[in-house]
Amino acid sequence: MRAVAAAAFWWVVLLFLWLLYVGAFSKEALYAGALAAALAVGLGALLGRHGLYRYRLDYRVVLRSGALPWYLVRDFGLIVLALLRGRPGGAFVAYSFPTEGRDEAAAGRRALVGALGSVTPNSYPVDVDAERGVVLMHVLDPAHAKGEPL
Repeated sequence: MRAVAAAAFWWVVLLFLWLLYVGAFSKEALYAGALAAALAVGLGALLGRHGLYRYRLDYRVVLRSGALPWYLVRDFGLIVLALLRGRPGGAFVAYSFPTEGRDEAAAGRRALVGALGSVTPNSYPVDVDAERGVVLMHVLDPAHAKGEPL
């Protein structure tokens, strides 16, 4: 029963995200979103059943991502100013971030860095070195970077 409730919850969440992404609420968008959400939930369940979908989200990292909306607005302003000043050069910067390990929590941290680390326009992750616990980021304006991937 718990698995059915979780599948229904994720189906609703994914359908809502689909409708937000499409930006239109019509019958066609609703049907397409329902189908896409069902496929995604089914694929996730299939991967989980075969043991290929193992990760755990670290609540501390998820809580740190709460500042992303602020960084999104801030970095947009920084990018506009950098473009008005001339073509920014950018740089690759390595940040220490706890991604080492082969356990489920480390896999979840790497997934969050990859997905949420690229939300802001000033920087995006290029590579995650799981052995050393380092994330390589490309930063367009290094002088005003937020300083860590999340």
